[in-house]
Amino acid sequence: MRKIIGYCFLWLLLPCCNQLWAQNQASNDILAQKLVDELLAKHQAELLYLGLHLVPPNGTESAIVAATLRDKIGKKSSCADLHVLETEVPILEMKGGGGTVIKGTIIGSTVLAPLHDRKGNIVGIVNIGMSFGTGRESEAAKFARSIEQELAGEIAMKLALFERAH
Repeated sequence: MRKIIGYCFLWLLLPCCNQLWAQNQASNDILAQKLVDELLAKHQAELLYLGLHLVPPNGTESAIVAATLRDKIGKKSSCADLHVLETEVPILEMKGGGGTVIKGTIIGSTVLAPLHDRKGNIVGIVNIGMSFGTGRESEAAKFARSIEQELAGEIAMKLALFERAH
């Protein structure tokens, strides 16, 4: 009987433990991830994906350090991503031309652009996946620019992105 009561007690506590674990995970996020999560929540209708590519402190290669799809974190930046850093020119890809892919289906557009801090220094790359499809290039470009500006306004300097978020 005690075992049954004990198991019932544990079963009732499990949802609370899961919630506390999730809160703890979120509190361990770096500032870059916090910014990504906040922007996704704020622009949920238009923003499908957001990823920040940076060279980590003491690192030598650019990688995804924060993303709405957390399984992408840690993956190295591609040649196309790095081309944006070299040229400092954003790239807009529309549906039908390599836009945002979710579960194997192209559903929107993607912008790869230099990521700036408040002072205008380039600190990395931002990958913005949006719901805007073909024929809405102007809207996609304006929206991407607004996301870039929101991010830049929150970044005091590159190293701050790697600090624990409060």
